[in-house]
Amino acid sequence: MSLDVADSLPPPPGLALHHTIRGGALGWIAFRNSLLTLLTLGVWSFWAKTRIRRYLWANIQIDGDPLHYTGTGFELFKGAFIALLVLMAVFIPVNILGSAGHPWLASGLQLGLILMLTPLGMFFARRYRLSRTEWRGIRAAFSGPLKPFFWQSLGLGLLSIITLGLTEPYRQVYMERYFWDHSFFGTQRFSSDLTVSTIGKVYYLAWVFFFVPTASLIWSVWTATQGDLSLLTDENQMASLATARNGGALIGFFVGTMLSVITYLIYRVRLLRAVLSSLSLGGLRVSSEFTVGRAVIIALGAGFMILVPGGMLIIAISMLAKAVSGGVAVLGVILTPFLTLAVGSALWARFWTAPFTSALVATTHLTGTLELEGIGQSIAPTPGRGEGLLSAVDFGA
Repeated sequence: MSLDVADSLPPPPGLALHHTIRGGALGWIAFRNSLLTLLTLGVWSFWAKTRIRRYLWANIQIDGDPLHYTGTGFELFKGAFIALLVLMAVFIPVNILGSAGHPWLASGLQLGLILMLTPLGMFFARRYRLSRTEWRGIRAAFSGPLKPFFWQSLGLGLLSIITLGLTEPYRQVYMERYFWDHSFFGTQRFSSDLTVSTIGKVYYLAWVFFFVPTASLIWSVWTATQGDLSLLTDENQMASLATARNGGALIGFFVGTMLSVITYLIYRVRLLRAVLSSLSLGGLRVSSEFTVGRAVIIALGAGFMILVPGGMLIIAISMLAKAVSGGVAVLGVILTPFLTLAVGSALWARFWTAPFTSALVATTHLTGTLELEGIGQSIAPTPGRGEGLLSAVDFGA
């Protein structure tokens, strides 16, 4: 087939994916949400999340029709309240145990509880969010069984700790595949063919950048103190320990940590792209061209636009408070953190959430066909309350 003939062929069939997300509109929603959240001492945060999600869902169109988010703030509030009671019942006795002279045992129990509760929170959050997502009147759903997922994710989490993170990609691949292989659009099941080989290289590069200089620094300090770490609390001893060897180890640690952070960010972007590109829904295939460079540009732009205006606002309010006296100055001191948080939230939504989501949608493609006539409405049970554990501890849900 000649190049001219190939270029003249029609594009592969698929569903057009577009967005009408506007950073200014999302920033204004975030600003109002922040003020209401502060005025209600955090209670409004559940309704704030709902408003943000409704805006984002409604401004993402598939084949010309928008997504719909049908969740409510009260559902999130109810789920978080129940989860908070559970967390208090679990963690308060552990904290009492630590205060009673068993700090190591309490720390071990806390780590174990976090390992157990985090996958549970992710499980219930997935189930709730999909159950509140619709397109063309058809509801999405997640109906995976809890018990095998819980034990498998718990075991892989423990294995990741034991192996100092070497098996972490296997845990993440397992969880992503489990979530997607048990997710549905109506009666049509999603499928994922994600593998560790597609994401592992960058992760292990980040692991090496962090582990090698960290181990070198620990070994250098250990040999310099001859195992007596109490010397580290003595300033004179610390000065004598700052030899060229230890200084080099310290520099290596910081350089390695920076390289590790950079490569880990690259890994997270590649993981996101790999997860999207591994998905299929019947005859429809998902692919993503989201790049690390695009994510870095968005992140740098967001950092600049958040720090500079935010810093200028704090300086301006502080100068105004110093220029006046009496009740006006007191009011300025009180309002400064409120306005800073509200403006910061608005800037974050405007320069990070909106651009990142827009770029992700713009670089994601749906090819193939989806036979809507053969897809029925989901019959999976819908949870009556929100995301529970993730909302209660605010894991960015």
